[in-house]
Parts: sequence; structure tokens; C-alpha cells
Amino acid sequence: MFSDPGGAKPILALVYLNRIKNCKLISDRHYDFFSDFNLNVEAYKLDKEQSIINEYKPDYIFTGTSYTSNIELKFISEGNNLNVKTYSFVDHYTNFINRFYLNDKYIFPDEIFLTDQRALILAKKAGLNKNSKIQISGNFYHEYLTKWEPKLSKNNFFSNIGVDYNKRIIVFAPDPLSNLNGENVFSFDESDVWKDLSTALSNVFIDNPPILIVKYHPNQNINYLKKAIKKFPVNNYFCTDSIDTNTLIYHADIVIGMFSNILIEAKIFNKKILRHLPNSELNDPLKQSKVGHVSNDLEGLARNLKLFK
Repeated sequence: MFSDPGGAKPILALVYLNRIKNCKLISDRHYDFFSDFNLNVEAYKLDKEQSIINEYKPDYIFTGTSYTSNIELKFISEGNNLNVKTYSFVDHYTNFINRFYLNDKYIFPDEIFLTDQRALILAKKAGLNKNSKIQISGNFYHEYLTKWEPKLSKNNFFSNIGVDYNKRIIVFAPDPLSNLNGENVFSFDESDVWKDLSTALSNVFIDNPPILIVKYHPNQNINYLKKAIKKFPVNNYFCTDSIDTNTLIYHADIVIGMFSNILIEAKIFNKKILRHLPNSELNDPLKQSKVGHVSNDLEGLARNLKLFK
């Protein structure tokens, strides 16, 4: 079971790479990347967890850990009640405990898989091991990406979406921090990052501006970000939530973001990566992963853009 892309992709990759045949895949959302794995994903039926488990009689339940959906926790709860082994995968380095909170109580699986040693240390520090067995599994989707290649060449891909592939192409992949009250929690959100990025691009690329593609996060409040884009416009840009993410990142010249998993995936593709975090005191969850060049103010972002000009 999964909802957010961060959980969906690793679980689909787990099934795909291990050629697991006898399984049922369920999600309350649909993504274009489902077709990459050639797997059937069933649409979630509201409050049918118990009947699905009773009818299918699984040996275990494996879930993602989405913050925008409750289906994973509902299945974990029913699995625990029916004595079915339950597992979950945490795809990032934050909110280890809150991922398992539903209806004023915590619901933990029997075992939780984490991406790496740093995630294990942070999870223990958060106390996750007090409720479940935790261990490192790696990220199954990252394993999948190491062998992934795009179906379309750079020329064909960008020509199909009306982009001049001869120009420098920058992808901006913002985290929807506004959903988490980012201004108060982080002291900035995606609108602040856009403001600095639009200004830096205008200052650095005066004569030959690049093409900027804004790749919306699936959980993005699009109208909120559009207001910032309208207020602080930039030349040669367009926004999308439908272009294949992997192909876009693979063929881009630069990928810019904050904390998103897209940046880790871009690193696997050996992309040039910039991360802009307008708060030098922030506890950066990707710092130890050494993903990209990090800036904390407009001047730093402009300097980093010049590195790849």
C-alpha cells in the first residue's frame, strides 16, 4: 500500500526487481510512473482494509509512509489486529514518529526499513526503535534507477514538449513546504525560494537566459506557487505536473530544489544540483548526503549558478 511518490516508487521497485508475482498493489492515487514498472496498481476502496485482508490472506503487508494519506496506517492497523506481519518503508530523514500517527494515536508496524546508516541513527534518536524493529534496507527505487535509461533522446523529449534543447535547461523541483506551514517551521517556503531563484537567474543569465522548467511536486498547492511566480516573473519558463520526471531530470543541465527526493535521484544520474535553503540555521536533512551545492541567501545562489553558467 502506498500513496505519496516517495513510498510508491520504492515499493513498486521492490516488486519489480525481485519479480514478486503473488502480490496485491493498492494506492489511493495514480501516477504516470506506474507504467514504468508494468505492474497493476488497484485503486483503494474506502474502508475496505479488513475485507481485502480477509479475502486475499496475505503473508505480510508492506506500506509506504505518506503524510498526505491515511491508507497505509489503516492497513497496518488492520494487519496488526488480524495478526498479519506488517512492514513499512521510510524514504527520507525526517518525521520518523509522526508518519505513524492517526486519529490521536500511534500505529506502528512490526518492522520498519530505512534507507541508510544515517537514517538509522536519526530514527533511533527519534525513538522509532522503541515501537518497531528497525533496519537498513537501502532504497529499492534508487537501485532501480542505477540501471534506468530514458526511452527518448534529449532532442526528441524536449522537442515533444516544445522546448529548445539547444538552450541550457534548468529544472526547479520545489518541496511544498507551505503545506507544512513552512514560514514558521523552516522560516521559508517554496515561494521564498522562487523569489530568490527568479532574481538570481535574471542577474546571472543576462544575455542568454536558460529555459526554466518548474516541476510541481504531486502535493503542491499549485495556485499558491503560481502567485509567487506571477509576482516575481522570469523569462523562458513553464510549469508542469505531467512530464515524466525521470526523463526530465536525466536530460536537464541543472536541477534546483530544497530537500526533495528528486535531488537524490538527480545525484544518481550525475546531474549538476543546486539546493537553496534561505535559513543558515536550518537543520538540513540532506547535509550528510552531500547532495549538490547549497546556498542560504541570494548572493550564494547567484554564485552557485555561475559555477554552471
